[in-house]
Amino acid sequence: MFDIRYWRYMIKQGIWVVVAVLWAALSFADATDSASCGVVIDSVIIDNRNIYDLDDPQYDHWIFRLANAFNIKTKKWVIHQELLLDKGDVYSEVLAEETAHNLRSLPYIWNAGVCLRQVDSATILQVTTSDRWSLVGGPSVNRSAGETTYQLGFEETNFLGYGHFVGVNVFVRDFDDDFYSLAYVYPRLFGGGLTFDGYRNTAPGIGISWLQVSLPWLSLSQRYSFLTAYEHTDRRNDYYRDGVIVAQDEVRGDDFVGKVSQRLGGYHYKFLTALYYKYMDVRSCNRRQYADDVSVTFSSDSLYHFAEGQVGVEHIQYIKTRRINMFSRDEDVDLVTGVYLKLGRAWNAGSGAKLYDKFTLEAHLDRYWRRHLLLIDYERNEWYNGEVSFRKRQDVSIRYYYNGLKWLTPLVSIQHTRDIRLDRMRFLYLGGNEGIRGYPRNYCNGEKRLLINVEPRFFPGIRVMAHEVGAAMFVDLGQCWNHGETLEMSDLNWTIGAGIRIGAERIAQEEVLRIDLAYAGRSKTWEISFGMGQFIN
Repeated sequence: MFDIRYWRYMIKQGIWVVVAVLWAALSFADATDSASCGVVIDSVIIDNRNIYDLDDPQYDHWIFRLANAFNIKTKKWVIHQELLLDKGDVYSEVLAEETAHNLRSLPYIWNAGVCLRQVDSATILQVTTSDRWSLVGGPSVNRSAGETTYQLGFEETNFLGYGHFVGVNVFVRDFDDDFYSLAYVYPRLFGGGLTFDGYRNTAPGIGISWLQVSLPWLSLSQRYSFLTAYEHTDRRNDYYRDGVIVAQDEVRGDDFVGKVSQRLGGYHYKFLTALYYKYMDVRSCNRRQYADDVSVTFSSDSLYHFAEGQVGVEHIQYIKTRRINMFSRDEDVDLVTGVYLKLGRAWNAGSGAKLYDKFTLEAHLDRYWRRHLLLIDYERNEWYNGEVSFRKRQDVSIRYYYNGLKWLTPLVSIQHTRDIRLDRMRFLYLGGNEGIRGYPRNYCNGEKRLLINVEPRFFPGIRVMAHEVGAAMFVDLGQCWNHGETLEMSDLNWTIGAGIRIGAERIAQEEVLRIDLAYAGRSKTWEISFGMGQFIN
């Protein structure tokens, strides 16, 4: 039986769930496919194209011909296994659009389209895809938070055209320890919907290896999903105070995870249930404290079972747009509006005694109208045992984009986090690695954090060797403080700066090369940072 505190929370938050369930019940009557035209597909034709269209004058250059020559095109059967429509099916415009969305989400596909064609008396489903360059490798350099990282390795997202991911990388850093990473992903295991995922990363602050088999969500009409994984941990925890490491320890151990989910309802509106289980056995060792005047609570040993149930209602819709995070490529945005409630319990693996209960309330509100994109996410977690609450965390994220102009997309991002622990440890950090450019790693920390990023992105239409070049200006604001303290605007750390963006959508997974020059107002320092991908996504 759950204790009285559990039921108190269910009553307090229950109105959210009641409203959500009623909303879902009224919505489940939506048709699975209201856009069906009743036409039966006679055959499927897959046009799997290379990276560059050499008939286009802008790609009439030896370097693009060389790229096409060395690229192994995605096999037609690999594309075929992603289709939600096949020969003999009744054509659905909704399923055709979702198929194109799924294909564009593959890391080795640049663009994809699905349409119905009538040739003589035959009805043909035409699937057209364009590859992107799938092999990324060689030396590269990334600089952020005052540290330069040199990388040597390769990542192949479409091994021999079969859609497998293989990655091997070695990282050399200025100050921190060097490390390597290995990755392999086999999607569509044995030709079905299963995915195998193996990964190892020896970075001191990450130190993780896992093996995972899952059935991911592959379409909106899919009813079941599951995941099972084994994970080994061997990492170092760094404890900071005002940007300085004051203590360290090491965490080693293993855990096993299993999850099964079910979705009921119509095509867009879903009622979700899930069961999650985790067994963890990790130990803290080699504890070192470098500052005697700072109190540090190290990680505790963990040997326990944890089980959690989830219910929720959601509305899922895919939209296709442009100039959000990229240049000319179609961008698929998943709009999810929903409410989820999770109740969990952890108990000792030896004695069976209860360790803690956990309550989670999660909500999402995503909207896209007249080129305005608004993404709002809320999550509240509480860990407690009886009347004793030993941790409360709340995360609020608001992102707004407007892409109604061809040459400009403004972005405003606001994030507020509270993480209040009984031991009063301050695990929220802010710095060059945590959302504010120009400052050192983990520049400040506390129990609360506010982060505001304003970044207008410019798309002037300039091309260099068929790659688009743009720019960005930015203002980053943020601060960490403790529970009971008051945040004043004058307390905010701030950064101003500008940068260059180069479209790498056909040749790299991160799709944009970023170079930023930032002036950190609090420390009065300049910093150049660069890397792949937008700083704010």
